[in-house]
Amino acid sequence: MKINKNIIILCICGALLGVTGCNEYLDVNTDPNNPTVAPLNQLTSKIQKDAADTYNSGDFWMANFLGVFTHQIVVREESDQYGLSTGSNFISNSWSNLYLTNTNLNSLISTATDQGNMIYAGIGKIIQVDAFTKAVDIWGDMPYLEANKLGESIIAPTFDDQIEIYTSLFALLDEAIANLNDETAENLQTPGDDDLIYGGDVDLWIKAANTLKLKMYNNVRLYPALFDATAVNSLISEGNLISSLGEDFEFKYSSALAPVDERHPLFAAEYGGGQITQYISPWLYEIMMGVNPTPYFTSVEDPRIPYYWFNQLTGGELAQNPIDYHDPNTDFVSIRFGSIGDGRDSGQRGSGTMVGMYICGGRYDDGEGSPDGDLGSSDGTGVAPFQYINYYERLFIEAELIQAGVVTGDASAKLREAITAAFAKVDDIAENNQSTQTIPVLSGTTEVTAYIDNVITLFDAATADQRMEIIMTQKWIASFGKFADQYNDIRRTGYPVLANPNGTNEYQINAGQNSDGALGDPLLDSETTLGRDYPLSIYWPASEINTNSNAPDQKQQATYSIFWDN
Repeated sequence: MKINKNIIILCICGALLGVTGCNEYLDVNTDPNNPTVAPLNQLTSKIQKDAADTYNSGDFWMANFLGVFTHQIVVREESDQYGLSTGSNFISNSWSNLYLTNTNLNSLISTATDQGNMIYAGIGKIIQVDAFTKAVDIWGDMPYLEANKLGESIIAPTFDDQIEIYTSLFALLDEAIANLNDETAENLQTPGDDDLIYGGDVDLWIKAANTLKLKMYNNVRLYPALFDATAVNSLISEGNLISSLGEDFEFKYSSALAPVDERHPLFAAEYGGGQITQYISPWLYEIMMGVNPTPYFTSVEDPRIPYYWFNQLTGGELAQNPIDYHDPNTDFVSIRFGSIGDGRDSGQRGSGTMVGMYICGGRYDDGEGSPDGDLGSSDGTGVAPFQYINYYERLFIEAELIQAGVVTGDASAKLREAITAAFAKVDDIAENNQSTQTIPVLSGTTEVTAYIDNVITLFDAATADQRMEIIMTQKWIASFGKFADQYNDIRRTGYPVLANPNGTNEYQINAGQNSDGALGDPLLDSETTLGRDYPLSIYWPASEINTNSNAPDQKQQATYSIFWDN
């Protein structure tokens, strides 16, 4: 999908929290040829891209460290061993982009409301609810009510209580649905191609809003004051939810490079960068290989592996430098979380395993290794979506709710539906990837059928706790790249079990490459360590704490928890 005609830089002004914006469009006069408010179609396109970027994975956004905290990505930077500084650019960039996007959202909503274009208003409110629920889930208390009034001379917005923000967001989502259903609205202007998510389809936006509400209720299900089991059961029984791949709520990145780079941010960073910065976690690798006994999936290899990452080496080649984790049986090359081994810091641009087609539009692993040396921008397309909420996620949410006893149903059957839909999503992304490679279809193959049957057999024989672990671990695998959502799941349920560098027998495959270049070094538990507790929330940006006179004292990540956290 081409978006360059609509993605226009606008309303980058002001400095809330280090970056708050203004309500006026480039602060021009009232000349009708120089409007004070951006056209709704231009605002909508830009907002949708910026909202996706805030929580997506690239060099400069929070997904960089959340991928590490959810043990799907490993880096050498400060987020290893759960490290993160208050001055981290990953935090401040995401915070800044959130509030700049919110400025444009407020402009979209207020302008659309004034003009009677309530479909635009409803879309804006849905995106605003999604953005701020994610933000509260990560930061807790934060500016919200006064942050929406920055055109009223407020320069130091107060931090609102996280529970009160969530309550407001539930109400705002109801407003959005009402706006979309408003048959009395004039709607003289309606979205079309400028809506890069649903092309102006109101019915699909309502389904997305209902599914977002189901997701929010599931997230707060351990907090009785906000959880509403009756509402949850009504949402499910009414069935007006995302119900197929074609209805997924997602932002599709394209392959265009000009006038702006529209490729997936992680693809641009990793395939276009000078060095690999985000490695595939060996913990994820061993679970999907079927050798890690922790989540019970030890009988069969996951067929999604070649879609998830790409091995640059082939045929047992040596990595270009000593490396912390190198399995010669598959040519997988990575580093371990919490590693203090000799191979942790050596460069592997030409040999490290790369993020693949599914997560960022990278290369599908056909087993042939790098076609022309180091992988570069020409070895993939960058065409992959940022997944807000999709069909398989809705099914996993229902499986969790059934297993938790909140709704009635067959958890085993719902889990089977969810895993089946997750495999179909891989095929969907491959089909739309625009790759010159021949990428085989997964769904319906013998390997996929065997894998799903194996998981369901394990589930049916498991205890209640084990069943919840299986559901959440399967969701974790399926949602590779949705790191903010995974971070919520881990804190809410305790699953999946994460790598423990201070434990014993952490990894099952003895795979290393020593300083002499020899393969097969045993992996030593003493060469991984962990000196920090798991972060229950993320620091507020130092720039916000230092410049906002109404900001609280900085939190402790390991003790400041989100209200719904168990």
